[in-house]
Amino acid sequence: PASGYRTPTIGWMHDLQRMNAVQLQQWYQAWYSPGNATLVVVGDVAPEQIKALAQRYFGHLERRATPVAPAPVELASAGERSLTLHAPIASPRLIMSFNTPSLATALDHRTAHALRLLDVLLAGSNSARIKEQLQLGEAIFTEVHSEYDAFNRGDSLLTISTQLNPDKLKDPDEALARLWKVINALKDKAPEAAELERAKNLLIANAVYAQDDLQGQAGTLGLLETIGLDWRLADQDTDELNKVTPLDIQQVAKTYLTRERLSTATILPEKNNG
Repeated sequence: PASGYRTPTIGWMHDLQRMNAVQLQQWYQAWYSPGNATLVVVGDVAPEQIKALAQRYFGHLERRATPVAPAPVELASAGERSLTLHAPIASPRLIMSFNTPSLATALDHRTAHALRLLDVLLAGSNSARIKEQLQLGEAIFTEVHSEYDAFNRGDSLLTISTQLNPDKLKDPDEALARLWKVINALKDKAPEAAELERAKNLLIANAVYAQDDLQGQAGTLGLLETIGLDWRLADQDTDELNKVTPLDIQQVAKTYLTRERLSTATILPEKNNG
């Protein structure tokens, strides 16, 4: 309810219908300026040559002030919210989203790194708790995945998405209760060191593989600078993840996986009225 992230990137149709060309031009001139751009160059290059090329291709652009944009920060405890939708799907889907800080808004970076690992522990691999217990074990879900983006300029979400297995369970409320049981177990007891180590290895490996090409490296560096962080944090990522302890995981689970931060969406199959 507080963050600008609640609005779709392209906006709502009623907003688009009342915009005019002058408003769009003013927006473009205010924000699409050199002072609001990040130029990233990676590879075996000569800095002086790059500076000359930058001057050649961008030097003619006029410097101008960029408006100050506050980071989109959500209410810490907006209160539990839920909605129910009907859609043309085969079986019910259940989505839980918890408001969480990002690297840019967390009081300390360790919190965001712990949330990255918490995401992996919950549903980020086949050995993750929700997948192992509720998809591969009890088989009440046919699909389970989670997502947490630490690289936002504002607050982020930790989202758990599931699809119910109608042969095993048809009641979304019961599915939600089973999810809470897994989440609360992690809040009641810190994960074992070996479990956390597996999560770290997976997350670090994925980050390393993403740097296999120069474009991936450039994207990471540019993203950090664009959300207001130092690009040098990319070189510290593995070390920072390795510093996270089981107690850190338990603490962020207690702090952020709460009903006061939760929005739940239940998507049900459309009823056949024919």
